[in-house]
Amino acid sequence: VYRIFLLPCIEVVAAQFVDSVQSEIPTLQEMRDLERRSLGLLKERSSKILAKTQHFIDSFQNLVFEGCKEDMLSIADHDDYSSLRNRIDSNTGELYCEELFRRAIREHVEIEIY
Repeated sequence: VYRIFLLPCIEVVAAQFVDSVQSEIPTLQEMRDLERRSLGLLKERSSKILAKTQHFIDSFQNLVFEGCKEDMLSIADHDDYSSLRNRIDSNTGELYCEELFRRAIREHVEIEIY
């Protein structure tokens, strides 16, 4: 997954997102002004930024998962991951495998974004 973030087009997308979120974060003075007017305003603005971040990460995670699922299954089938294969071959293996891949992707996307 980390190699995906080495692609220039993905670096640009991630950088644009980070820049757009950073531009929405209020300055210390803006936070004080919002706090003075109402804590609800500050909370609302923060919630919008968090929702935007969550939506981006969810979308990016899904995109990477759908694009890389077959490659990840192929890698997991390698002898080096034989202990994983036992779980994949069980009744819940596909669900387990999908969840494992999604969590790994999510972690890496979050590392890149944060």
